[in-house]
Amino acid sequence: MPTPLSVLYLSFNEAQRVRASLEQVSRVADELVCVDSGSTDGTVAIFKEFGAEVFSRPLENWGEQRNFGLDQCTNSWVLVLDCDEVPDENMIAAINAWKKEEHS
Repeated sequence: MPTPLSVLYLSFNEAQRVRASLEQVSRVADELVCVDSGSTDGTVAIFKEFGAEVFSRPLENWGEQRNFGLDQCTNSWVLVLDCDEVPDENMIAAINAWKKEEHS
């Protein structure tokens, strides 16, 4: 049974950067979660277009924001990415191979 993977993003006005990341990540993610800090540029709409669960939350500090996001993920394994990180083909292949292995 493949290992399910959540992918977590923290965002704020990332509309010009995030689409490329989501296009790649959607090939391996079983769940997309975004914690947005009040974007006004269409970032939230792009995440929703890719089926992400989006939570709006004011940013007090990055640690609390990340921990909140991790609590929203339903899978045991979570990949945390910045909105401008675009996994290449080697990373996608490595993640898919990893997902086929048994993990506890």
